[in-house]
Amino acid sequence: FRAYKLRGVLLDDPDAARQLDTATMQGHSEVVPLYWKKDGTLSKNSSTIGPERWLALRRFVRKKMIELGASIRQGEVNASPYRLKTEKACAFCRYRPVCGFDPDVDGFQYRSLAPLRESEAWERILGEEEDR
Repeated sequence: FRAYKLRGVLLDDPDAARQLDTATMQGHSEVVPLYWKKDGTLSKNSSTIGPERWLALRRFVRKKMIELGASIRQGEVNASPYRLKTEKACAFCRYRPVCGFDPDVDGFQYRSLAPLRESEAWERILGEEEDR
């Protein structure tokens, strides 16, 4: 069951969080990255962000989607999967049989991503906010 647990961040809103996992009243949720304290509040160990960061993240994702869409409209449709340490995007991709990406063929290569700490990721996201 643990393999199906959602990852990522959630809005720091206890009422909304309860809707995501109605079974867990205390302790770690088996469904979402939340930890409920005995008093019914969310622990700091929960993977939550406040409303300001939530909005910044939404704007950041929307901007990236628009940029990707514009690239596709301009004809940039090459397969360009990432590699992060030993993880490769192709391992999760259901289009692998038809995309034609083969790292053993000249001209194909992974986009190597550097690992980021959470604080570094937020610096980038919030930095783009300031550039608006």
